[in-house]
Amino acid sequence: MKLGNTLYILSSETNVTKDGTGLVIRKNKEEIGRFPIHLIDNVVSFTYSKIDARAMKLCSDSNVPISFMSPSGRFISSLSGPIQGNVLLRMAQFRAADNENECVKISRSIVIGKISNCRNVVRRCIRDHPGTDENGDLSKISDNLNNDLNSLITAEGLGTIRGIEGDAAKTYFRALDHMILKNKDDFFLRKRSRRPPKDKMNALLSLSYTILMNDVISAVTAAGLDPFVGFMHTGRPGKPSLALDMMEELRSPVADRFVLNLVNLGQVGAEDFDEDEGDGTVLNECGRRLFIKEWQERKQNEICHKHLGERIKLGLIPHVQSQLLAQYLRGDLNGYQPYMM
Repeated sequence: MKLGNTLYILSSETNVTKDGTGLVIRKNKEEIGRFPIHLIDNVVSFTYSKIDARAMKLCSDSNVPISFMSPSGRFISSLSGPIQGNVLLRMAQFRAADNENECVKISRSIVIGKISNCRNVVRRCIRDHPGTDENGDLSKISDNLNNDLNSLITAEGLGTIRGIEGDAAKTYFRALDHMILKNKDDFFLRKRSRRPPKDKMNALLSLSYTILMNDVISAVTAAGLDPFVGFMHTGRPGKPSLALDMMEELRSPVADRFVLNLVNLGQVGAEDFDEDEGDGTVLNECGRRLFIKEWQERKQNEICHKHLGERIKLGLIPHVQSQLLAQYLRGDLNGYQPYMM
């Protein structure tokens, strides 16, 4: 298993063409980059730049998906080649998705992972920054999340599990503003706003979730699974339900902690954002470059994976979790093991 490279396109003045077995990037007709296709796992464009048909065909033939985002980070569409994967594994996935008991079993594991990770993020903040809990608010949130975990043990039915997950998400979200330690005049979190994000923190969270979703879609597809057939999120055309399922346990330890670090370490500032009546608050081009650079570097950090009992790069977590789910669906594991901090 390798941590692949993602080619991010951030400038609207960029053109992407094919030359032999590689992609050539030009800006204002001047070549600024050349990338062999075998070194690329994904192409993600955050602008309305031009990617010519020959470049698209090269990516399709090489099984390199292209994702198109708006400048604010909203997913628009994707282009991929022929469907890959083991048909027997996908048939097992479809049978499990049609089985209420299996959906409950897998969803419970995912939500246990999500709430445990949310609680650990809160408790780590209390430990490292005691001043954030002077009023005991974070401790109360931690206790409430622990109660939600206990409720999952006896929860029956997808509706109950979804309800517990929703309540826990609202409880945890109240903690995020307490964990912002720097530049509180510019960075704050009163409520979640998505389309469009209304403030700088929501803009950062939305972009991090979009990029994380793209990484998870790539990981589940590489494992031979169908990203659109999930167990907890309801299915509808064009909705990557399985990717959304598996994102839940990764939001707080991967995306939220990344955004909090950007703000608390002073790596991002008010000058990295633009206000737009149509798109709300968005990262400008300089802000997106900084964000992507730090995101890619963070993916190289090593963590200890509790289930594997070994150290892996942070960016490999979606791939490991996808493989664990595939092993469970094949019958090689007794249950799906969520990622735990």
